[in-house]
Amino acid sequence: MRDINTDFFQIAQILNHLGLKQNLKNLAVLFKSNLEQYEVLSFRPDHFSILIIKKGQLDVKVNSTDYKLTKNNIFIIPPGKNLELNVRKDVQYYAVLFTEKYINNSVFFQKHFKLCSFFNHEILSSFKLKGDEVLFMISLLRPLQAKLAENSNKKEDQNICELLFQIFIMQLMAYFNMDDQHLSINKNDQK
Repeated sequence: MRDINTDFFQIAQILNHLGLKQNLKNLAVLFKSNLEQYEVLSFRPDHFSILIIKKGQLDVKVNSTDYKLTKNNIFIIPPGKNLELNVRKDVQYYAVLFTEKYINNSVFFQKHFKLCSFFNHEILSSFKLKGDEVLFMISLLRPLQAKLAENSNKKEDQNICELLFQIFIMQLMAYFNMDDQHLSINKNDQK
């Protein structure tokens, strides 16, 4: 078992640790295959994390509270939480990591960020997608992941990444708002 342990872990540190190169240091899309060398990941991120479970079960501990995420679960973790992921061999998941700085530098998100109630520093959010919705969300991530992997310094490519990320977040927000079963976990509930 290899652990990642630190006080605050930045996206750039995660990318470097995994041997991934990209110029955008405030946004990343990871698939389980990037993380297969680890059984347990334990760290305190300085960024938002969105976990999308495609298959299997991912055991997540946030501030000492255990969560079992299964197929079609979306789990949104705000920055600064103590996070531990138990990566099982049969699980397939995506992790979307982004900083508040990345959001604040976007004109689009400056207008719409407050509409995304699941991006609250004090609240974890969890909801379950239906049918093929998780596959659709992953299909939105693949071009973003490919564009990030190009490691381009061109402003046009960075703009494309921002637009692809906006599409992903807007669809996520639509699913979140449609799901009357979503769970928002207040920090007071996490004792």
